[in-house]
Amino acid sequence: MTVSVYTYHHPQKWQEQKDLYDGIKHEIHITATKNMADGIKDCYRNDEKGEFQYIFTIRQVMSRLLGSWSSPETQLNQYLTLSKTISESSGSQNLKDAFRHNTTELLDTIRSLVFTRLTPNDVKLGKLTQKEEFFHDIWKALELNDSTYHEVRITLQRVWKREAIIKGLNRSLESQFEEGIEQEELVIPDTKTKLILHGFYFVTPEQQIFLKKLQQAGFEIVFYLFYDERFPNTFDFTKAFISKRFDWTDEWNVQERTNLPSETIGTALLNSFEEGQVNQTAIRKQIKAYETFFDFLHEEIMKHYPIGEKTNKLKTKDFQFIATNADILNEILVQYYPENFSDQRNFLNYPVGRFILKIHEMLQEGDLVLNEEILMSTFSSGWLFDIVYRKNARDYTHELKQLFPFFQQCTTVKEWIQRFQDLITQYEQIIPLFESPGDNRVLESIRSPFTKLAYLSLDIDDIKQIRTFILLLEEMATNLFVLSTDTISISEHFSRLANLIREHNPIKHTVLQNEEERLIEKLKYKISQIEDEHLFLYEDIGQAIHFYLSGKFSEEEDAFIKPFIEVDGEAFKKNVQTFYVTGLDEQGLPLSEFSIPWPLQEETYALLSENHRVLELNELRNKSVKQISRYLLFIALDFLPHTQLELSWIRNFLDRVDLQPAVYLHQLDLQIVDHKFDSNDKKKLKENPFVFSQYTPNEVDLKAAYEELKYEDILAEYELCQRRFYYGYVLDRYPVFKDEFIHQFIFTEIVKLVKRYTQQKDEEVIELVSELFPQWTDFKKKSLAMSSIGYAGRRQERQDMIMENVSVSETRKNFQFPGLKKDDREKLFELAISKKDEIMKSLKNPSPEAAATLEATPGYNCRFCPHLDYCSAGVFAIDEAVKRK
Repeated sequence: MTVSVYTYHHPQKWQEQKDLYDGIKHEIHITATKNMADGIKDCYRNDEKGEFQYIFTIRQVMSRLLGSWSSPETQLNQYLTLSKTISESSGSQNLKDAFRHNTTELLDTIRSLVFTRLTPNDVKLGKLTQKEEFFHDIWKALELNDSTYHEVRITLQRVWKREAIIKGLNRSLESQFEEGIEQEELVIPDTKTKLILHGFYFVTPEQQIFLKKLQQAGFEIVFYLFYDERFPNTFDFTKAFISKRFDWTDEWNVQERTNLPSETIGTALLNSFEEGQVNQTAIRKQIKAYETFFDFLHEEIMKHYPIGEKTNKLKTKDFQFIATNADILNEILVQYYPENFSDQRNFLNYPVGRFILKIHEMLQEGDLVLNEEILMSTFSSGWLFDIVYRKNARDYTHELKQLFPFFQQCTTVKEWIQRFQDLITQYEQIIPLFESPGDNRVLESIRSPFTKLAYLSLDIDDIKQIRTFILLLEEMATNLFVLSTDTISISEHFSRLANLIREHNPIKHTVLQNEEERLIEKLKYKISQIEDEHLFLYEDIGQAIHFYLSGKFSEEEDAFIKPFIEVDGEAFKKNVQTFYVTGLDEQGLPLSEFSIPWPLQEETYALLSENHRVLELNELRNKSVKQISRYLLFIALDFLPHTQLELSWIRNFLDRVDLQPAVYLHQLDLQIVDHKFDSNDKKKLKENPFVFSQYTPNEVDLKAAYEELKYEDILAEYELCQRRFYYGYVLDRYPVFKDEFIHQFIFTEIVKLVKRYTQQKDEEVIELVSELFPQWTDFKKKSLAMSSIGYAGRRQERQDMIMENVSVSETRKNFQFPGLKKDDREKLFELAISKKDEIMKSLKNPSPEAAATLEATPGYNCRFCPHLDYCSAGVFAIDEAVKRK
């Protein structure tokens, strides 16, 4: 069938070419990007007249006609099979490690070369590197183990029928109708023989192969492209892609101009590449410079998308963000807007998705392991539920975190469970010796020398409940994996995973967000689609599941911030009120080049291109990146209304520091405006403290709380640092220490205490106390103990009356304020007692500022504070050292 190329001057004025317009408005249209498809629909679609009804992206058409080739499930299977092939190969361990580390890049390379009809033997050209030789061997072995590559070759070699293609497109329209994307069900007549292609200003090898198959099926191909004959040094790069060399045509039907448009910023830019100089225009444009991403987030994005508020989707069509670094920005922004942009979030952004990932990380070298990250993710997911006591692990994450220091050095699940038994033994045999029924929180916190250790300060029932959750997690992992083997079929493993989801689905017992419920159902469906009897290695499943759940294998065409290469689609949109184009810095423009497929070297790829001309398209794209960059920038400057166009770049972004504007913007001499917050912006950012005057507390509880706060031990905390008191006694029952650094102080104090009040030998004392600190090596415990046991002494400690009939040794102060010298502690308590009335008065009648969060006293003592990790005013020891220098 024939091929023809037509061009237009203005995206929104196709009707100027009436005959051409009338000849394409009822035909099938295929666009290079979804943004181009959306733009054409926005500008030209007319449902009443039936115009521009059949608009598809090339990705949609490829996915429909190539079956499962592009599906995430197929790619997951291919990834696992490739990983196993590498592991079982005879190459050197260094090569195997390198290939396993780059498995996703390797898979991309093989899929791309297979689609362009290459075979493993085709790479045997010239002098290959060791990596390339190994690549050839791996690819050849892979095709013996995985038939999907041969199947897609057969599909691409087979003669396609036009009628079958139309039938496939109609199934796609039917799916869009069922999903609510299309308002009415459309049907393409079998008589259609013309395909109109849009936005193909460059063509990839995969697109070339596919479009030629459509042509060979009996379709007439019409390229309808934006082109401006005034600027051949910029626009003629497209002619190299759509040319006779690549089996298209060199005969272009360029739209003739009836009048010459006035000079614009865009024409001034491109004229400089024709005439060698920039002609200034009457239109002066500014470009904003943001110091950081957070400045851009607050000033531009939050203005339209307030964090925490549901976005009006109709309103979001009034503005559009476009960026050269859109992929990075989108990855960051979905963390800020989980509710508004859930369709762009991957499963791993939700606790339920992280649970699936983390349970797969439990299997290592044939054994089940646990670590803090696995436990925090699985506990917070909602999947761990005790059906007997109706308890959910989500409610125990704080207690779990308190326990972690006790479990250092534990790796396997068996070690964790045994350590839990040891802990429960301590709670049953040691802790009760220091407790009495009816103790209030004051006595709880000071009567026992152990309650300052976070892992010994909990309720024993909570400890047992956490152990129950871990036993449940072990049961789930045992049912998921076959621990007696290294390999399993892909189908069997995902069948086991489906059973796990069915049996432990948190929808049954956990309050989830609607979006989480929808994702679980979606995940169940996706897993049910995985059917493959190939064996894979368990050691590969963790990474494969990560890619699968993260969307790495998916081809998502929607994005919050559109990539700059899709700006041509924005030029069609008539209703957008403001366009934000950012990333216009020296690294953003010119655009990046296509990377040579790993692990091929440039010379090898060039030889492949000589024998397989379609691969030249990638090299041609690299040669054209500057022209492509100017082409896209011209569209942005000329067709996005300048009064509605805001240009910007971010000076400091991730690892990029002090970025300068792109060279093209320098040529235009745009006015740089440094963004600064004004005073009103700063006021808006200020937090609104809770107004306690609007809250009416229970008088009995309030009186009891004030009575507890009168004790000197609590007042001493207030005197040392009001913020420390606030965290320890207002926001919590009493303060405990989680940090190993402080635990060493407490260990030495317990050693001295036991030595002082018993007749036991040093070794016996160390052995007894060591049972409370199983996380440390014997050498460490002995070293700490021997450095302090000599200071135990035999003197009688003073007993302080805490309340009626209850006295506690003054040694308790050593546990409460580790790190403070004795004289400093004594002065602190004397001050607290002397200022008792003043302190209580300030607590009962706080100022509005103090009511929000009490003032901190940062300094040397911060290093011994149990709240240092989260106190905004806290000073770390290293900060003090730097300050002294």
